[in-house]
Amino acid sequence: ASAMSGGRDTLDEPLEVRSGADVEGLVATITDQATEVSGTVTVQQSPANWQVTPTSWAVTLDPMERKALPAQIVIPAGSAADWIKLQGDFGSAGRSVLAFRFMVKDN
Repeated sequence: ASAMSGGRDTLDEPLEVRSGADVEGLVATITDQATEVSGTVTVQQSPANWQVTPTSWAVTLDPMERKALPAQIVIPAGSAADWIKLQGDFGSAGRSVLAFRFMVKDN
């Protein structure tokens, strides 16, 4: 049982972004737990020259709740395709990992 899955552990299709772009989006968290869970979602890995804001979120999820968490990613011009990996730590409900692959296109 996963406290953070977004429906799957890795996106099947990469997210396409423009080189030098600021990407504003949402990180989806979802629980299949029968009780409320609380914990943190943290950026575990991202390219060194990319800026991800924020780098962690405090999260409380009711049973079967899906919640969107705001995020902004600044991808410098000339960046190559890469991954951002998040880890959810929900105490006794467990830990989970979600990875997003970004395909960077030239302007």
